[in-house]
Amino acid sequence: MSEIEGLPDEIDSGDIAFTFENYDSDGGGPTLFDFRATWDGGHTMTWWQDISERQPGLSPMSSAPSEGWASWRNGNDLLVAYTWPDLETDGWAYVRGGAPTAAKDDDAMYEPETWLALARTVLGVVHERFSDADGGTFR
Repeated sequence: MSEIEGLPDEIDSGDIAFTFENYDSDGGGPTLFDFRATWDGGHTMTWWQDISERQPGLSPMSSAPSEGWASWRNGNDLLVAYTWPDLETDGWAYVRGGAPTAAKDDDAMYEPETWLALARTVLGVVHERFSDADGGTFR
């Protein structure tokens, strides 16, 4: 599989769905994730993510989806809120410089690479991998 699968060359607002590879910081191999978003064409989206059914070695118990929303209204920072029902966890994070349009113009939102980076940032927030982000979890 390529790094990202299922996205057209140019993204339109509305429903977006794709599968992507993500690497753990522990040096393990790639893990496939499914990501779905509904993008308003501006600076806000709702999203859903889970480990992909196409990930080798999965059992039915491997699925533990999370979902939430994200906003980058100032064009530079990213605010993410989420719920992860299987882990009985809700959370949020404010990632400085994490907006998909940070250091880019708004047209970057129409490019698949921007959505790949955004999905990886959201996944990092859910898995608490941003030590410099402000946020919290509620269990």
